[in-house]
Parts: sequence; structure tokens; C-alpha cells
Amino acid sequence: MQLNGQTFLIIDHIPTITRRFVMSLSQKDLKLVAVSHHTRHLLKMMYDHLIDDYSYCDFNNELSIEELKNYLACYHNISRVYIFASFYNSLNPALQAHIQSIHNCIYLVSVDEYESLFQSTLLGSQTKHTTLLDPLQELGKIFNYQPAALSYK
Repeated sequence: MQLNGQTFLIIDHIPTITRRFVMSLSQKDLKLVAVSHHTRHLLKMMYDHLIDDYSYCDFNNELSIEELKNYLACYHNISRVYIFASFYNSLNPALQAHIQSIHNCIYLVSVDEYESLFQSTLLGSQTKHTTLLDPLQELGKIFNYQPAALSYK
């Protein structure tokens, strides 16, 4: 799956899991925009250079979702939206419809019990994409360190 040069919207639900998911999307030419009511968490992710921009949104408020749509239309060219399946399924149908109106390409993300394997499924489709979080790569990002490549002679 080619991801370079695209802008993704990540709808934050549980900060620690969202952070790990964002870390698993480690592409060089990828722009991530995160949205949540956890602004402190979003600022920390931006400070750690995990996301490029963030916005506040209360997904229980239809007006807040409309303001988010206006902001995204003005400042970002979103390629797809990622939202955690547990959060999306907990919303009432009216709010689900408002989230679906944000973009036509919405992926529901599910996570395994160890929070290291993420599966994203296009809403209304059965096609799944799996992303594995590499613990060494995660530590390298936290400490801003790239391990030296091994050379074999």
C-alpha cells in the first residue's frame, strides 16, 4: 500500500493506543493530522513530531464536527480518515453519519490485546490492512535514535 505524499486524519480515542498507532505509520513523506478532545495529548504528540497538526473536536457535539469539517476543508487535503472501531461502534447512528460525512474513505482500526498489531478495514468493505508495531523502531522514535545497519562480510 503506497502511503507517501498523503495526509491522514487520525481520530483519537484512547491516547496511548492512538500514539502507538501513529508510531506504526512511520512513512517519510506522510502528513498526519490528529483530532480529539484530548488536546494535551495531541500537543505532546505534536511536540514529539509524531503528527503535523491537530484540532479539537467533541464528537458528541454535531456543531463541533461541522466546525472540524470546515477546518479540514480550508487547511488540509485529507486522503483518508482512521478511527478506532470500538469508538465508532459506541456512537449513536446520527453521530456515525456525521463522522461519515467528514470523508468518503474512512478506515476502522482494531487493535490486538498487546497493542502492537493494528488492522484497518475500509468502512463498508471486508478488505483489511495489517500494521505491526516494531518495538525497536518505537524506542528509536522515542529517543530519536536510529540503530546502525548490520553489515555482513
